[in-house]
Parts: sequence; C-alpha cells; structure tokens
Amino acid sequence: MDESKIFYDFSSSIFKYLRESSKNLSQKILDIYKIIISITPIVIGLGYFLLPQSPNSITLFFFIASVLCFMAALLYGLSILPYSPVNLTDPELFYKKYFNEDSSDILEQLAVDISNDCEHLRRAMVDKNEKLKKLILIFSISLSSLFIAYTSIFIHC
Repeated sequence: MDESKIFYDFSSSIFKYLRESSKNLSQKILDIYKIIISITPIVIGLGYFLLPQSPNSITLFFFIASVLCFMAALLYGLSILPYSPVNLTDPELFYKKYFNEDSSDILEQLAVDISNDCEHLRRAMVDKNEKLKKLILIFSISLSSLFIAYTSIFIHC
C-alpha cells in the first residue's frame, strides 16, 4: 500500500504541474494571437494611407508579404487555439472497472493511469510548443517585412 501511495502522490503532483504548465502555454498562445489580431488591421489601415505616397515596387512587395504573413499567422494561430487532444482517464469508466478491487490495487492502477495521462499531456505540450514557435516565426517575418516596407516608404519621401 505504501509504494502505491507514494507512486500515486508522485504521479498526481507531476500531473498537476503539467496541467498548470499547459494552461500557461495556452495563455501565451492566446496572448500572442491577441497581439496579431490587434496589429493586423492597423497595418492594413496604415498601408492604405501610406502606400499611395510611395508607389515603389519594393515597398509594395514587402507590404503585401507582411499582410500575407499576418493573415497566415492569424489562420495558423486560430488552428492552435482550440488545441487540446489529450485523452485523460475517464473517472466513470475507471470506477466501473475497479469497483470491486482492493484499495491498494485501485490506488496502484490509478497511479498508472495518471502517469499515462502525464505522458499524453507532456506530448501535447511539446506539440503545442512547437506550433507556438512556428507562430512566433511567422509573426516575426511579418513584422520584419512590415519594417522594411515602411522604412522604404520613409526613405523615398
């Protein structure tokens, strides 16, 4: 019973840590997405007013590239937001399956299930983190293109 309890406590504490980390990662994704949503209309509006002053093809190219990257970041971020494919242990099924078992066996099985849930959650977080890196890369490219476009506008004025 003691080994099962120790394993259960250990698995539970790791699972709580991973859940909190997953919530933090989701919040970071949401915050970056909010920034992208806020900046995109401003970029398009500024381009509408500033591009006619500089009909330079380089400016137009980088501005269009910037807008396309912002749109790509919006769509990619939208695909990440509802992302949570973690299959956790169903308490009702667990109860039905182990209803008549000894308490130490139940605790041991519960610890194993929580450990498996931790692994699923960890994999989902790694995947989410990789997608966040891609989102930041797309956002960085769009900001860089925007900077080049507006710099070329002000250089030619």
